[in-house]
Amino acid sequence: MVSYTIDFNDINEVLKLLRGDYYIPIHRWDEVFTVPTNTGVVLEKYVYKTPDNKKVFQEALYTLLRGSVADAFTAFTYIDFIIGYFEEENVAAFKIDIDEILNLVKDAIYIHREEFKEPIRFTNGKVNKNPMGFMEFFSNEVLQKYGVNILE
Repeated sequence: MVSYTIDFNDINEVLKLLRGDYYIPIHRWDEVFTVPTNTGVVLEKYVYKTPDNKKVFQEALYTLLRGSVADAFTAFTYIDFIIGYFEEENVAAFKIDIDEILNLVKDAIYIHREEFKEPIRFTNGKVNKNPMGFMEFFSNEVLQKYGVNILE
């Protein structure tokens, strides 16, 4: 697998990584929901490499959540993988500030609600044809873990 040197002091570099601008082969889970990159590998090999990455990573998530529909959807996939695997299995180098994140998730859903009903094209050319399918999956996970309905 190709490995990149990402400057975690540069939010633009982190955003490029999260958006899939660096080629990282996709695994089955990522194919099911058509996401821009291999979220698990990005988290494991880059983001969680050191706890020092928390601040810039969270800022990057906030930026994505306040961005386009593709950016918001990309953030949702990372958040889902974090809460559904990395934090649940206790293998995350740090925990994200979930209350702040979920407020921004709800805002992004409100802003892009109609756009989530249409296919989403990511900056690297990949297309998710059914973003609402993932949104329902993600919403159920958040509801079960935190008691928050993000689709309201």
